[in-house]
Amino acid sequence: MPTAGDIIKRALKTAGVLGVGQTALAEDTADALTDMNWMLSQWQRKRWLVYHLVDMALVSNGHNSYTIGPGGDFDMPLRPEKIASAFVRQMVASPSLRADFGLEIIEAREDYNLITLKDYPSFPSSIFYDSAFPLGNVLFTPTPASGLFEIHLAIKDTLPQFSTVNDDIVLPAEYYAALHFNLARRLRVSYQLPADTGLDGLARDALNVVRGADLQLATLQMPMDLPGVMPLGLGIGLFGGGSGWTGVSFTENWAGGSLVTLGDYVLTGSAPYAFNIMSVETSVGSLGGQFTFTLSIDGVPIVSLSDILVSAVEKTTTPGNGYVGIGATVTLTINSVVGTPTDAWVTVSGNRT
Repeated sequence: MPTAGDIIKRALKTAGVLGVGQTALAEDTADALTDMNWMLSQWQRKRWLVYHLVDMALVSNGHNSYTIGPGGDFDMPLRPEKIASAFVRQMVASPSLRADFGLEIIEAREDYNLITLKDYPSFPSSIFYDSAFPLGNVLFTPTPASGLFEIHLAIKDTLPQFSTVNDDIVLPAEYYAALHFNLARRLRVSYQLPADTGLDGLARDALNVVRGADLQLATLQMPMDLPGVMPLGLGIGLFGGGSGWTGVSFTENWAGGSLVTLGDYVLTGSAPYAFNIMSVETSVGSLGGQFTFTLSIDGVPIVSLSDILVSAVEKTTTPGNGYVGIGATVTLTINSVVGTPTDAWVTVSGNRT
């Protein structure tokens, strides 16, 4: 593989700065090395010029904010300017049952500021990336409970920065020509030489090859709160019981094991979108027993879903009808428990409006 010095030497010749048999001065070489590093820093900000996304992961610690960058919670050489995608993985006992759930990325601080409850513990549904410097901050809503989730962030890989001309260029082979011709193009400007249309064409072509190799287009998705967007089904629910937030989930699939206990469990502390509740699916779990529950919206019980008895191991569906507005709180209240129902679940299904 070539070194940074090899690319610089060829670029100086291609730019017309050096003639055949000539050797660059140390100052010229140092300036060209700086130009190449600056060019790579700009390429770093363009998804289509970075060949790889890195999956960074850590287990949740109960905080709603994590730092990212050199020495941060997500430790990487450079703080990223943005996060490409994110998901959480439920850390259940059986690895084969660890389901992944994508997170919505809130793009702007102005949108994040509109969230009513930013730090309530529940199943995370979205993240906002505060691109502070030198460490960025990844903010979750709701807050993922400690130890229950493995957080995954997809970040652009770091393109190299060269300390000396002897550093190897550890990049896919298609980058060599792109570095060569695009550095030569910049050097002509640095030495106040006129534009070279032939060189400009070679630089564009080489960069297009890199772009074609690196570009990955995600499936286009429309925001669900736009008028006219087709509603999608969703499920929110509680698996098991317990005295805290352990079982709260935004999914229709669980693998838990807590004993159902009396109390209130907030399924949605501040609904991020409006939806209509259509039905509730339930099971008493593997150890039998029974329990009753009531579902409430902002403290008002839903008539069709009040004091519902759950006594069957098989999945039972109870029709319901309730509108949950943006920012509303959905609460599941366990009213009574008989026996020791374990692995029980309650799933609220509905359609976004």
